[in-house]
Amino acid sequence: MEKAISSLLQKITAGKTACGWLLILVFLAGCASVPEGISNPDILRDQARQALDEGDLPTALTKLRQSQSLEQNNVDTLRLSARLYTLMGNPLAQRRVIQLLLSVDPSNAYALEQLGLLELKSGQFLKSENYFELSLALDPQRWMALNGLGVVADSQKRFDEAEIYFQRGLAIVPGHPKILANLGWSKVLAGKLTEAQTLLQDSLQIAPDAMTTRSNLAFCIALQGRYEEALALYASLYGDSVAANNVGYAAIIRDDFNTARKYLGEAIDLNPSYYRRAANNLLGVK
Repeated sequence: MEKAISSLLQKITAGKTACGWLLILVFLAGCASVPEGISNPDILRDQARQALDEGDLPTALTKLRQSQSLEQNNVDTLRLSARLYTLMGNPLAQRRVIQLLLSVDPSNAYALEQLGLLELKSGQFLKSENYFELSLALDPQRWMALNGLGVVADSQKRFDEAEIYFQRGLAIVPGHPKILANLGWSKVLAGKLTEAQTLLQDSLQIAPDAMTTRSNLAFCIALQGRYEEALALYASLYGDSVAANNVGYAAIIRDDFNTARKYLGEAIDLNPSYYRRAANNLLGVK
């Protein structure tokens, strides 16, 4: 396994010159100076971790830069930096930090998992699957890697396999709303709508503000022919015209073409600027 990880790392770091890595170090360190009396990187990392937990990203960034200037390439500092850039929505910086982390610690399961998530967001399913599997080989408790493998399996219509991954993840973090939501969507894709609805509702009980989960629940309800109920849920998320279009699209999938025409027509009437998408959906109505 170490040989496989080393081989993978060579691919990750291919083309990286010493100058390239120096640029990453400068990127992390910036121009931060360490205030007088603050010279303990462990304390700085603890302060950064607390700031991240509290959502205080500027303070976390400052503390991590100070820690990096005192102790370069510390694994914990790099992990916290990767978390910071994830929260900042900066995938380029996140990837750079993770690659540096792997250059310091090639067997870091967290870093491999994070690379898998980045590739998954980019639609690179094969790459993400490889990273997730390597991460789990090093640490079978990486629930995000299991969740990611479930998403990859769903993208390839391997729904039974996806459920295995999601259930393994739930065994590690019982009731986690993200896994419940993904398992619920997997059931939607598999046509198991009653199970899907229960899982999506369970997820929303824990994370009620998850917009994607609510949207998926509305679609699941519409696919069961409960159009008005789905319409109300969609409207609370997107507005009436989008709601009508989405319900109409669900009706197409159900081969309920009269209902589809009704709702897609409403979408066009409610918002003429929305005509193109609704009209395209109408093309699917026989």
